[in-house]
Amino acid sequence: MEEQLNLGAKYLSELQYEQAEAAYLAVIEIDPKNVDAYLGLADVYIVQGEYDKAIAVLEFAATGFGDSLPEELQEKLELVRKLRNEAE
Repeated sequence: MEEQLNLGAKYLSELQYEQAEAAYLAVIEIDPKNVDAYLGLADVYIVQGEYDKAIAVLEFAATGFGDSLPEELQEKLELVRKLRNEAE
């Protein structure tokens, strides 16, 4: 799983968004509570300007964590909402 996370980061840094997305989704499928995978997947969408997709991913992640959404996910969600509002 760590290898998939590293692949996702590598693909993202190389602007290979489809491969990065697939790598992060593979991690989420194995471990639905992997915070780093959700953050990485959100970053894939953010750099492409797909803020609604990033928000949807982070909100979906929240359903798996119940009332205790990890702080990193909450902060990323707030950032993406701000970016989306600025882009409109």
